[in-house]
Amino acid sequence: MTLLVGSLILLGLDRLFPLPFAPQYSPIVLAADGSVLHAYLNPTQKWRMKTELREITPVLRTAIIEKEDRYFYYHFGVNPLAIVKAATRNAFTQGRTTGASTITMQVARLLEPKERTVANKLLEIMRAVQLEAHYSKDEILQLYLNLIPYGGNVEGVKSAALLYFQQPPDYLSLAQTVTLAIIPNRPTGLVLGKHNAAILKERNRWLRRFGGQNLFSKQAIADALLEPLDVQRHAAPALAPHLARRLVRQFAGQASISSTLQRSKQAKAEDLTRNYVRRLHALGITNAAVLVVNNRTRAVEAYVGSADFGDINNQGQNDGVLAVRSPGSTLKPFLYALAMDQGLLTPKQLLPDVPTNFRGYRPENFDKRCHGEVTVERALAFSLNIPAVSVLAELGVPAFTDKLTQAGFRRVARDAPHLGLSTILGGCGATLEELTNLYVTLANGGRYQALAWTTSHDLNNWPYPLAPSPKGEGEPALKTRILENVVRSKKLELVHPLPSARGLGSEVTPGGQISLFSESAAYLTTDILAQLTRPDLPVGYETSRRLPKIAWKTGTSYGRRDAWSIGYNREYTTGVWVGNFSGHGAPALTGSEVATPLLFDLFNALAYNSPNNWFLPPAAWISGWCALRAAARRVSIAPISSSIISCRACRRGSAASTSARCCWRPMARVCIAGPVPRQPVFGASCTQICPPAWLLSAKLKACPTDDCRHTTPLASLCAAGPKWPPASFHPWRALTMCSTGEKGSSYY
Repeated sequence: MTLLVGSLILLGLDRLFPLPFAPQYSPIVLAADGSVLHAYLNPTQKWRMKTELREITPVLRTAIIEKEDRYFYYHFGVNPLAIVKAATRNAFTQGRTTGASTITMQVARLLEPKERTVANKLLEIMRAVQLEAHYSKDEILQLYLNLIPYGGNVEGVKSAALLYFQQPPDYLSLAQTVTLAIIPNRPTGLVLGKHNAAILKERNRWLRRFGGQNLFSKQAIADALLEPLDVQRHAAPALAPHLARRLVRQFAGQASISSTLQRSKQAKAEDLTRNYVRRLHALGITNAAVLVVNNRTRAVEAYVGSADFGDINNQGQNDGVLAVRSPGSTLKPFLYALAMDQGLLTPKQLLPDVPTNFRGYRPENFDKRCHGEVTVERALAFSLNIPAVSVLAELGVPAFTDKLTQAGFRRVARDAPHLGLSTILGGCGATLEELTNLYVTLANGGRYQALAWTTSHDLNNWPYPLAPSPKGEGEPALKTRILENVVRSKKLELVHPLPSARGLGSEVTPGGQISLFSESAAYLTTDILAQLTRPDLPVGYETSRRLPKIAWKTGTSYGRRDAWSIGYNREYTTGVWVGNFSGHGAPALTGSEVATPLLFDLFNALAYNSPNNWFLPPAAWISGWCALRAAARRVSIAPISSSIISCRACRRGSAASTSARCCWRPMARVCIAGPVPRQPVFGASCTQICPPAWLLSAKLKACPTDDCRHTTPLASLCAAGPKWPPASFHPWRALTMCSTGEKGSSYY
């Protein structure tokens, strides 16, 4: 009964006098490897960065406990023997009094600072017992290491380690760790950077004492004694200021935010952008923004919002990644990809580039010249305006803006009812973030998904189950593995939720991706964009095995206010915007002349000597080629004219449909008349494969799928030899006749 009554009283006191609120930490943004990218003062203007449990190394734990409270793991918050010993010493000796504060009692005092009196000491004792009831020993030690003072407005081991040694606590040497362990007792008398000689003397005294107690090896102590102490206070980490501000605002109250940025790439991108814009000041160009995305994971690995965050005169704190600007010609590749999907275009098809009046709208090319009939390849590669407007007029503005809405273009979604044919020339609003992700979609075969900015903050509360971890893999290794498994296990938290595709006619894959256009259209568009001559290596860039191959597109807004250049390969997509936040144009401000050099500087620095694994045609092309060659002796190829007649016969359901099979070869609209080989094609039976709608001519879309037995994707499957792919392979040259060398077999 006595125990029950006592327990009820203690429980009542615990409810009446709850523990103080948790300390307010300095928000920090971490890189993908766990290092600190950017740190902010806490609301009380102190540097108090949260030390995680994993950052408390055995060396730090041993040094702190041995110095402050060697019986920390054995008492209940108060050490009675230490209290009796301290009281006896203070009563019978003169001079400085000593206390008997345990680590838990010091935490209680740091949480509620009070004047040192006997009454307040009794309150500390009760709070210490209360803390022991609520927290584990490791959590109490963590609180202590987060609250101990280091002079001025620096509190906590992590803040001191970063500001003085520029290393996190778990990277400190034995000498540095002992240095941080001895300062909290005299934070005003032992200030790093001011009293280094006194600190060195005290540090060595404690090192010898630890050596005498055999806490560390003799060699470790000897090395630590020889280590010099020449430290000073450094500025807090300040990489990626724009993204850091964005994440801290979004996750308000979060002490630590894990971003997807790669520290080395971020530092390199910031340096290149700052130095490049500095050279442009004489041209009246004052700013730039850069975004680098990993195509495989869609994780943002570098984020530069402006050339210099501290440049007040040029609005350096504006975020160019989020600024809504005119996209210029950067949307043209997606228009042509969508038109190919609809069967409206082929890369070798001719388009008129002549003065045209589109119901009162008369677009002009950038160079004010017309080129007559041009191929789709040339129209896209040279960014001709009139052909692009004519294609948009045929495709339809609503169809195009619907696709952009699915791709997360917020301003386009808002203004869609008012947009017209000028949309394709930059007559809409877009951000660097939206445009870069659209090119990531192009690099991923037409599959769209929102960009990933952060990893999950709490490994214990993820909405998705964790993949099994290898034995011995701790939390730091697990966080590193997040990026590698992001697509499969969905461990990244997205800043922008995936836009809904309901009612927009796009396929949503099981992985949460939206298919905006086909993989074949993406490949054709990429191949066209890769034909442009690089400005950094005009002739024969293939001879350099170390420079990355890139597909890229530029854009310039009306009035030369915005210059864009966005490029991608298999690994990365990089978007660059150059201009003035004031909106003023400059005569030299064009995408090809101003933005593109920075794009290639970034690619050459970030992906130098990386494997040049270029995009491959869809897998079915190769098997389709092999299947046709295997059946060459049994399949006769009719000329284009008679083939079209045969297909029309299929469509009408005439007698010819029983003897002729529609076998579409994309882009060329060629039908193979004759017996169909019995063996499977593309790894499946012939009856399971039919051509997608975009492969058929507008006049022949009604050809019944029952009579379609197999397709040969992209009609350029012509080769003189047995090897695939031939060196001269060009998928869009569909009307070139060649021979296989086998009698009676020819391909168009």
